[in-house]
Amino acid sequence: MVAWLLVESAGVLLTFSIHRADSLSRLWLGYWAMSTILLLIVNKTLVYTGLKLLRREGFNQCTVAIVGSAPYAHFLIDQMRSRPEEGFSPVMVFDLPTESAVALDDDVLANVPTEREFDALAEQVRNGSIRELWPALPISQEPIIHRFVNEFKDDFVNVRFIPDVRSLSLFGQTVVDLLGVPAINIAALPITDVKVLPKLVFDRVFAAVVLMGMAPLLAAIAIAVKLSSPGPVFFKQRRKGIDGC
Repeated sequence: MVAWLLVESAGVLLTFSIHRADSLSRLWLGYWAMSTILLLIVNKTLVYTGLKLLRREGFNQCTVAIVGSAPYAHFLIDQMRSRPEEGFSPVMVFDLPTESAVALDDDVLANVPTEREFDALAEQVRNGSIRELWPALPISQEPIIHRFVNEFKDDFVNVRFIPDVRSLSLFGQTVVDLLGVPAINIAALPITDVKVLPKLVFDRVFAAVVLMGMAPLLAAIAIAVKLSSPGPVFFKQRRKGIDGC
């Protein structure tokens, strides 16, 4: 929308610069701007919605081969099937057990065929049956990852490394998006500033209302405390809060 408005603005400026503003209908220009922006929104919405509906019905799916051990491959298959609108369809699991996993006994995993011969995998990649290759391996398997990258770097296949970090106790946390790059929260506060804001507002408003209503009673108690003991009316204690104070 912004780009199209810039184009129209440039056209208007050009019209004024060649002294043809008298032939420019402001009403027509306004109608044109509104109608084109509306059609852009409708077009993008229909395309996006239609694409998601097609993918849910099994169309426009990108075929994926997962390289890795059974547990993590099963997890990725479940993720793809639970989100068909993302456009990924598992068609093969290249069984590559790691130190912490054993080889598959069957020729299928979650109804997806498994393969153990590298040449068979390469053949399917090069005949177009596989469009995405996902090495789902631990970071320690760098030589194997390099093998797949070097083997298929000149082929029309996307190679996406999806690290299996479950075996590392340090990384047993949630992966989040931080400034456009993946990050792992190793130690994080249980609540954030955004989540604490409603509580902050409620605490202060509620406390103000209650204190105003109980002000006469509290004043009487304060006087009684002061007359009956030498200590202060208010009890004070140092506490450490979430802001470190």
